[in-house]
Amino acid sequence: VLSADGQIVKLDFQTLHLHAKVADAEYVAEEIRRMIPYACSLTSEPFSVDQDEAHDSELAFT
Repeated sequence: VLSADGQIVKLDFQTLHLHAKVADAEYVAEEIRRMIPYACSLTSEPFSVDQDEAHDSELAFT
């Protein structure tokens, strides 16, 4: 991933969580998903938004 300051940051992750309270979190989750070159190798849904009242914070997942 290319960071805002121009550095290249290697990501090694299985799940990335974005707070749904953040403006455009769902859009950002979709864009991150599009940037994964081998998306077909992932087993999860492209993204989902968790707004369950039982959780402390709402999350958009990629």
